[in-house]
Amino acid sequence: MKGISILLVAVLFAVQGFSQDFKKFKFGFKVDPNISWMSPEAADLVSEGVLLRGSFGVNADIMFSERYALGTGFSIMGGGGQLSFFDYEDRIGDAGESNFIVKRNRKYKLKYVEIPLTLKLRTDEIGYITYWGQFGLGLGFATKATADDNIKFFSELVEDADEMGNSWIDSGSAISTLAKEDEEEMGVDISGEMLPIRASLIIGAGIDYSLSGNTSLMFGIAYNNGLTNVFKSKIKAIEINDDGNPSYGTGSGEGGRLYNEFKMKSITNSFVVTAGILF
Repeated sequence: MKGISILLVAVLFAVQGFSQDFKKFKFGFKVDPNISWMSPEAADLVSEGVLLRGSFGVNADIMFSERYALGTGFSIMGGGGQLSFFDYEDRIGDAGESNFIVKRNRKYKLKYVEIPLTLKLRTDEIGYITYWGQFGLGLGFATKATADDNIKFFSELVEDADEMGNSWIDSGSAISTLAKEDEEEMGVDISGEMLPIRASLIIGAGIDYSLSGNTSLMFGIAYNNGLTNVFKSKIKAIEINDDGNPSYGTGSGEGGRLYNEFKMKSITNSFVVTAGILF
């Protein structure tokens, strides 16, 4: 991160140095469909696949020579992915409140306003095509965070009348007060669980196809690698033991631990395909 920041600062100084002799600005609109996934940084989180997401926005190249530019603009960027983990749930049934450990498979649908700051290197025009590559940082500001959940009820907490404590049993057993089938919850607001800012590393390449004058079509592909945890530090879930089951605490006596927790930690990554028009 420090090295990249120094590089971008050097680019900014270069922009100022060249601006007296050469000034040019390329502006355009773009769409950015992407394949997004989450990369857990906690052993108790499991990645469950990718999501197809979309983005759109404005592209701006501040040219400080024929071959070098500062790439910026903004995108309304969709991101996310799928994770599974054990979690804690309360439910109200005929016998009153029941407490469950559940296996949650969650699709994270995240949306950011992202502002990139990249160094863009360009070739001379070959035929009608100019080839380019870019490298730099992105800073995203969260605007929306929802989730689609598939919930499997794993075990239920019941009171042990003889030992005055608690124990976990299979939620479908005859002792369970509320045998539960799998549930789905769509569009759950999870903005309170996610950090409002996301930093990323951007590496990409593409072409500009000249149409006439200063107008050109832009096509590119980029890898957007998250650098920061997307979860707030207070967000926790239940640890997994060596058998792949929830890690239960003793649950006995006043203040007994019912399960062992870990802090949720993951980054988001995406492959982005860009198409746009520049003026």
